Amino acid sequence: MDEARSVVAGDEPQGLFSLGSLESTAAVRIPATLAEFNRRYPKIQFSLSTGPSGTMLDGVLEGKLNAAFIDGPINHTAIDGIPVYREEL
Repeated sequence: MDEARSVVAGDEPQGLFSLGSLESTAAVRIPATLAEFNRRYPKIQFSLSTGPSGTMLDGVLEGKLNAAFIDGPINHTAIDGIPVYREEL
């Protein structure tokens, strides 16, 4: 409901969103998710950076990235993490 109110009020999300990801996740997991997000929020532009988890975490901490997909738990007090994908071995 809040999303609908924002769109009607002209407050549709817009701007640049810088996302970091492991290369494997960027190639396999997130294309469909980003396509759906882009369909719902066409005024948001994505910048995608890929690299190892440590580099992606540093990017978030330094303000270069808005968010990142990484592997493993996040053990840093300045960053909140949530599990998004589970890998089967």
